[in-house]
Amino acid sequence: MNEQQLYTALSTSADITQIVNSDDIYSGYLPESAKLPAVTFYYVSSDPDNTLHDGYTGHALSRYSINVWSKSYPQIQELRAAVKAAMAGHVLQSDIPLHEPDNQLYRFVLDYTLYD
Repeated sequence: MNEQQLYTALSTSADITQIVNSDDIYSGYLPESAKLPAVTFYYVSSDPDNTLHDGYTGHALSRYSINVWSKSYPQIQELRAAVKAAMAGHVLQSDIPLHEPDNQLYRFVLDYTLYD
């Protein structure tokens, strides 16, 4: 799955778009002017697929970080579950809470390994 396919998977998920407008799904970092709730994702790294005989196959295991953002704790849990449902069948590497309750900002970082 490449970056465009990841965006398509997130922006066409009915579970996600019931919570987040598809205009609020961003490749890269969260814009300062973004409305919440929102989803961001970005490429982290890749492990190229190689064979002993031919070398690089043109494929890789790529790691992407998907971040879900909200001003409400119940809503962030719902959005987190929606992303996990949309990404079912892919390897979830980590699920990290990075909340800022003093600012009423809730965030989870979900790292996935995707085969491209």
